[in-house]
Amino acid sequence: MSNLFLVLLFIMFWSKKYQQNLFKKPFTLSFFCSFFMLTRGVVLIPLILFLFDGFIKSRSIVKMKFIGGLLFFSVLISLPVLISIPSIDFVLEHNPFNHQAKYAPFLLIVLSLLIPFVISRYQKDVKAVFYSSFLIITTFLFATFSINIYQEGFTNNVYENLFDLSYLGMIIPFILFYLIHEKNTMHA
Repeated sequence: MSNLFLVLLFIMFWSKKYQQNLFKKPFTLSFFCSFFMLTRGVVLIPLILFLFDGFIKSRSIVKMKFIGGLLFFSVLISLPVLISIPSIDFVLEHNPFNHQAKYAPFLLIVLSLLIPFVISRYQKDVKAVFYSSFLIITTFLFATFSINIYQEGFTNNVYENLFDLSYLGMIIPFILFYLIHEKNTMHA
């Protein structure tokens, strides 16, 4: 949950500082995106919602700087782990993204990552990003939980650690940030 709070704080800060051009500093933006993406896969949803439309509208040179920076910083941040791994098979089996989504159906993961690309163009402000992220992540979590209950039973999922219920807490930051933003816009 702390990763999501940090990402949402970053989105609020970045949107306020660079509201006219989110890609004004593509290398700096790519560093933060790389850092956040390597902490938790779920942060891709709000980041895509927040940035993709601006990315599409940006100039080609800005796109190349951002993608180049994203690749560079992802490798740089991962380097301490990458130089100490015993094999590629070990990484494929024990990477954090695999552990985070091992109970979710593959199709559901793909849909939850593709939907933000489609609806990102309709996100006019950070409040919409928070709300859409909340909807996508909540749907993903409850669909995964429901499918697991259907396949493995309620007791196995709730009491036998087949599904980590703490993942449901991921929706809390989005609710809080949406409500805070809503309250601030009402008083402005």
